[in-house]
Amino acid sequence: MASWLPIKDTLLDMTIVHIPSPVLAQKYRTEIIYNGPDKNDPCAEAIKNCDPTGELMVFVSRMIPTADKRSFVAFGRVFSGTVVAGGATMVKIMGPDFDRETQADVPMKSIEGSLLMMGNQMVPANEIECGTLCGLTGSDQLLTGSGTISTHKDASNFHLHFSPAQP
Repeated sequence: MASWLPIKDTLLDMTIVHIPSPVLAQKYRTEIIYNGPDKNDPCAEAIKNCDPTGELMVFVSRMIPTADKRSFVAFGRVFSGTVVAGGATMVKIMGPDFDRETQADVPMKSIEGSLLMMGNQMVPANEIECGTLCGLTGSDQLLTGSGTISTHKDASNFHLHFSPAQP
């Protein structure tokens, strides 16, 4: 069976054929994944357009321990904007239970380092554009699980409460 249907080639082909690119998918998925009250705010527009020059919006899906087990890397996807590491950009870090009405003060911190996630390797990168999976360092004291990282002061978080029937 493996010679007739090699799993790595088949999986790659299926991914290319059936999963839309971020530029296409984000146009119709923004209303489902972005929790902002206004679906036309600067963050929502940047996500819809997969805009590398727009507001930075990163969804962190999990925290991965580093090899030395002393800290964690925030693993996530850049939905809009460009991650610039090295302390140049201050970001707002929102946990999964962030509520705009009740939580006025949200920590602002700079992104210390950014990593491209390439299989089981983490390769340092200075800039990471939207549509890319990445790892971010320096947010492990403020983020314990999933969350949202943004440069916009009025940004809302992403949410994962969607049914399997949605695209």
